[in-house]
Amino acid sequence: MPADFRLRRLCGLLGVPCVEVRYPGKPPRHVIAMMCEAAGVHGEVELRPRLTLSAEESQAGRLSARPQIALQTSNLAARFPMRNKLWPSERMQVVADALKADFDLVQLGAPSDPLLQGALDLRGKTSIRHAAAVLAQSHLFIGLTTGLMHLARAVDCRSVIVYGGREHPSQSGYSANENLHWEGPCAPCWERDACDFDRRCMGSIQPESVITAARRQLERYGTPLAIDRAETAP
Repeated sequence: MPADFRLRRLCGLLGVPCVEVRYPGKPPRHVIAMMCEAAGVHGEVELRPRLTLSAEESQAGRLSARPQIALQTSNLAARFPMRNKLWPSERMQVVADALKADFDLVQLGAPSDPLLQGALDLRGKTSIRHAAAVLAQSHLFIGLTTGLMHLARAVDCRSVIVYGGREHPSQSGYSANENLHWEGPCAPCWERDACDFDRRCMGSIQPESVITAARRQLERYGTPLAIDRAETAP
């Protein structure tokens, strides 16, 4: 399943079949189920990723003597940046301020992401595996619908995800998370940047809702995360 066009070309020369695991806009089912079907994986599948860390790797993610929370403020440095996934960073700062008395905060993401005051700044300073270790050692991740959301689920880190209205959690998320999404008439739109409504889906989500969701998740820390499943067709 090569993403690089040069690998596709090489596969063609060698007669090796290439499988496209992309999903359509506005997918009718969870994207993991659709990608499994495209890859020829049939039957019951778990709708979650997995990443296994060594004990040494996992320990490197422990950055504080106090319980830690990982946060993210932007997705604009992603391979496919989307403004319709953004939540105002000043609102995330309000969330951080509400939690920092009881938890040490760690900020993951890209160097260009808005900086959170009061958080250990790891923007652009981690590999994917180190970021996974930080998440594995965190009581909670608070962020957006990005790769970090999936990485957190891969290491069983509870999360609060600000979804807004671009996509619905049933299409790309995990029921173990607290998913704050908007149920307006235009959602889910699956538009990257275009919006005729001034992104009111994101604007409707207030910091207080995220803080409340975070505290609910923190109360569940240490308990097993629910695993969603689906049947894939041959």
